[in-house]
Amino acid sequence: MRELNIQFIDQYKIVDCFIRDAYKSEEGVSEYIKIMEQNDAEGKEMVVSWGSDHRSLKHLRWLRNKLAHEVGFDSDLCTKSDLACLSAFDERLRSAEDPLSKLMKAKEAKRQLAEQRKRELAEQRQQQVRTSRKSETVAAAERQNKKTIWQRIKDFFFDES
Repeated sequence: MRELNIQFIDQYKIVDCFIRDAYKSEEGVSEYIKIMEQNDAEGKEMVVSWGSDHRSLKHLRWLRNKLAHEVGFDSDLCTKSDLACLSAFDERLRSAEDPLSKLMKAKEAKRQLAEQRKRELAEQRQQQVRTSRKSETVAAAERQNKKTIWQRIKDFFFDES
């Protein structure tokens, strides 16, 4: 078990350092968890794995803290599954497939969709205005045309020459 615990701690340090650098924070994994908690409502709505990722990270941090501050490396605390979970999270971080990256991408996609809808609505309004103006112009021309025809009929019958 000692070897597994050491591998876990080494992997945790790598993940923690990566997060500290990426988020310019001294807290690493704890900072990542804090940001997840600040964005929990949106995260649950927009990222399928949000809840399970959050629970996993809290468990992994708990394991690290237990190993570092309480039970030591000779305990049977860490499992191969824990190490695999931490390694998988590290890979997801580096490929921008982690929960916060996914949330950021989802927010950006939502913003772009809203902008596109806004442009489409503005274009529809402009088209309606153009159509309305064109209809008014056609109606005015038809009125003028009818007036001219009636004027011609009047002139034909009542021409004084």
